Amino acid sequence: CIRDRVNTSLIIPNKLIRIFVENALSGGVIQNGNGGKVDVSAHNTSLGLLIMINDQGIHYQDLSLIRQQRDHRLRSLNKYLEQFNEKHPYLIHYDILDRSIHDSDKLGSRILITIQYQ
Repeated sequence: CIRDRVNTSLIIPNKLIRIFVENALSGGVIQNGNGGKVDVSAHNTSLGLLIMINDQGIHYQDLSLIRQQRDHRLRSLNKYLEQFNEKHPYLIHYDILDRSIHDSDKLGSRILITIQYQ
């Protein structure tokens, strides 16, 4: 879901969103056992573009069963982003949050990806 008019000329690596959606599905929604959904949205901010990925899976800390696989994906992504950021006029950064920290009624993870103009 794209909520605002966003800069469509930005190059967003497909690997960036795919890794987090795969992690949300395999580590959150499937492990939950009750189904759920993954939402991806994009918003303009004063600093650039914000992409949010929310899942209704299990608590982020409870992902120990798939932690090794997830950590491998994130290490690969971090190396990729380091090289990507050196070659483009903007900076991509991400944060992984446990949704229950901000709202005790919510399970799952929230990924915040910022694409900051330099």
